[in-house]
Amino acid sequence: MHPLNILNRKNTCPTSIILSAILLFTGNTYSEPSGNRQFVSRHRDLPRHQYAVKTTVDNLYHDKAELKDLAQSVKSDISDTLQKYKISDPAEEVQLRAVLVKADIILGDVDDALKQISEIAKIPARDSSKTLSVFPLKEILISRRHTGDDNALFIEMLKKELQQTLNNQDWNATGQAIARFAGFLEVVHRIYSTDSTIKHIDHSLEANLNHMPATAAYALLDARTTEDLILPYKSIIAQTCRQAIKKNATSPRNIWPERAVRFKKEDGLTPVTVAIWDGGVDTSVFKDQLWINPNEEVDGIDNDNNGFIDDVNGIAHDLYGEKMSELLPDCYTEDIPIPKLKSILQGYLDLYAGVETEEAENLRQISNSVDQATLESLFGSLYGLSDYSHGTHVAGIAAEGNPFIKMLVVRCDYHSDPFCPSAEVARAHAKAQEETLNYCKKAGVRVINMSWSESLPITEWYIERSYGGKTPAERLRKAEEYFDTINKSLYKIISESPDILFVTSAGNTNQNVDFEELIPSIYDLPNLIAVGSIDKAGNPPTNSSYGKRVRLHANGVNVDSFIVGGSRMRISGTSMASPGVTNLAAKMLAIDPSLTPQEIIQLMEKNGDTIPGTKENFLIHPQRTIQALKAKR
Repeated sequence: MHPLNILNRKNTCPTSIILSAILLFTGNTYSEPSGNRQFVSRHRDLPRHQYAVKTTVDNLYHDKAELKDLAQSVKSDISDTLQKYKISDPAEEVQLRAVLVKADIILGDVDDALKQISEIAKIPARDSSKTLSVFPLKEILISRRHTGDDNALFIEMLKKELQQTLNNQDWNATGQAIARFAGFLEVVHRIYSTDSTIKHIDHSLEANLNHMPATAAYALLDARTTEDLILPYKSIIAQTCRQAIKKNATSPRNIWPERAVRFKKEDGLTPVTVAIWDGGVDTSVFKDQLWINPNEEVDGIDNDNNGFIDDVNGIAHDLYGEKMSELLPDCYTEDIPIPKLKSILQGYLDLYAGVETEEAENLRQISNSVDQATLESLFGSLYGLSDYSHGTHVAGIAAEGNPFIKMLVVRCDYHSDPFCPSAEVARAHAKAQEETLNYCKKAGVRVINMSWSESLPITEWYIERSYGGKTPAERLRKAEEYFDTINKSLYKIISESPDILFVTSAGNTNQNVDFEELIPSIYDLPNLIAVGSIDKAGNPPTNSSYGKRVRLHANGVNVDSFIVGGSRMRISGTSMASPGVTNLAAKMLAIDPSLTPQEIIQLMEKNGDTIPGTKENFLIHPQRTIQALKAKR
């Protein structure tokens, strides 16, 4: 999953941005059934809902009576789901109950909203996560209830309630999310305006024959409560958050420099071929660290008759599984100079990571000085640059300090509107996956980095956005046709490549990968590692996904690496943690090419640090692992 998907208005429900920003890493699943409720271990087994809409989305949004009817229907459906099903992933229940809080607010049921907030507190997830899932709605509701229409008293009490909540946080666990939330209030909320929200939901409504999928309904309720309750006080809330950050935030020691391992050319180690399976790589940045096909030239001809044209440094498939030659996508930046755009993107990424920098402050100033249309265009360009540079950034992390790595580029295009998942497209993707693995095997690839993922909920959302269907069941069936084909193919090619180590990112959804069926992270295979993210001090960030097979963790917060053109940028996400593990694996193989994937994983786990509160989750320690490998030889 792309770490910057939150920038993509096409790939993210726009009105759920603030909610998504404050959901935290919630730990392990709970699995015991309760009472007569049916136990649900996968998202696909939850009931789906949709809502008939007889008016326009704009009218629905602004008509209190119509919106209350929608809120009541949503409340009834979610309450019924929670009554009938025991959900294995605590984060999913937190999110559903957070929607109930907003439905209750729209219905004017403050007592019920506060009761739901109390129910959230009982869910066996981290206390910080549960608190922030309804922050600052709880504080606003309590303050308004005690002060009535006296706005001066309300503001005074709101500040105290916010301060109390913030001062009670474990800042190692929640500081990043609080800073990110403040940044969203200051900047990002303007991109996801009411008009933008309505436009996105209108599109979904049209695709689904005037029926609103539940995800769109949740987004509409979120937008309404955000506009009514949060945005009028955004300056006060953001300022209070910033004051708390200044008071409580620390500058923890960066543990990664002392763990780093750097090789020199004179070390005389074995070259290792590593595939970077991503959205494309700027090969000009890594001239001495590229795999080279000696039988091919860049001349528009398939010189070696292997089915790929100009595959000197790797291969590429487009969004629909068709072969192409270009290893780097076009950059869609709407004529904004890339150096200027890079500075603005860095500011956004710093806000997203909860880091105060000059670039972050510059972005705040820009946000306050341009109109809505300009800001939306700017953020569209930011996504273009982030998509353009993702694979290059990943490659830079994988190659850092290793002159013996030989990177083979495997470009796969990221999904974007108007992507329409179908059985035909799934078969084309499966064929492309098989071609990719066959190519990598022939090239002698030992490690493949895959900083991306697929899931059934994501596929279902694309279907809702594209051609939809008459019923939720029909949309789910279409999603399953696509996803299950991809899933079966990907599992097969990885399981049939036992000599290759596959390293994949766990994802940035702050949910259980098993519940979401996030592939390939859920695969229980001896030659695959799913990697979670850890910050510079060794603490889990607030959005790293988790699960039974997410055992290894690496630096994934503000990781510095190359982007297209050779300049550098700090980016966060499990996409950045995954190549950290790939980097270590490649160095291990440079020392001992006889290592199997299982031996590499075992050495990493044995010489890593156990993450506090867990038994089988490890923080990689490259220096200790390399020393142990050398001692073993």
